[in-house]
Amino acid sequence: MDGYIDEFIVYLQAERNYSEHTVVAYARDVVDFHEFCISWFGEDCVDIKKIDQDLIRWYLASLWRRDLTKTTIGRKLAAVRAFFNYLYTRGIIAENPALHIARPKTERPLPTVLKGGEIQLLMESCDDTTLGQRNRAILELFYGAGIRLSELASLRLPHLDLSTKQLRVYGKGRKQRIALFGEEAARALERYINDARKCLLTKSTKQTNILFLNYRGGSLSTRGIQKIIKKHAETAIARNDVSPHTLRHSFATHLLIGGCDLRCVQELLGHEKLSTTQIYTRVDKTHLKAVHNMAHPRS
Repeated sequence: MDGYIDEFIVYLQAERNYSEHTVVAYARDVVDFHEFCISWFGEDCVDIKKIDQDLIRWYLASLWRRDLTKTTIGRKLAAVRAFFNYLYTRGIIAENPALHIARPKTERPLPTVLKGGEIQLLMESCDDTTLGQRNRAILELFYGAGIRLSELASLRLPHLDLSTKQLRVYGKGRKQRIALFGEEAARALERYINDARKCLLTKSTKQTNILFLNYRGGSLSTRGIQKIIKKHAETAIARNDVSPHTLRHSFATHLLIGGCDLRCVQELLGHEKLSTTQIYTRVDKTHLKAVHNMAHPRS
């Protein structure tokens, strides 16, 4: 089974173009299942073709006994299902034994969303220094385009078109889409590129077309971007629960509140399924009540 796991990992990297983080998570979960199979069959007796639904259910039961959360158990089952689907598509097994095993039902938590006033204070917390201009461009782009952290970190200058206010981004599975941004983000980006970025480039002997740079003139890491968002949120609005994804959530929610069609928001966010986008319709009950009061004749 070890050899199949190695092949599966290569498949996720080479054919599915999964991120390093996703590949590591899948590998960890499939290895965990393999270790369970060893405890069941013995070190040298694990036959991939003898693994059936019952054994996978026993594995899930063992996860419950380890007091893992429903989310973690669901993630591990998804990894095992993907592994067996890979074996099935390669003709190694006759059917996927994990295909019809239901994941534990979990309540999706509502996303954290900032109010319009908080967004404004966040933007105004950036000063006019080199790093301040860079941070303002990052904040404006997160909120203006609703892109993911990994998407922003991997942006390069050729991906950006200021004249049309468009970005070419690569999302989950390296799927490409066009993201849009508005005038405020365009101004912040233009100023950063023409002023602050040129200054940061002088800090390094290497030239790069990465859009966002650190103070040494190198590529700004995802961890560095997270720290920037956290610092400005704590300073400007005294909140420690704000992340890049909070700005993405705010982008989607504010579009819907402003009357944007749900399917348009789905397209802008790069969601494969509309059900993923629908969570934003549950966020702002105040807005829903106001619309009801205005539109219903008996309100």
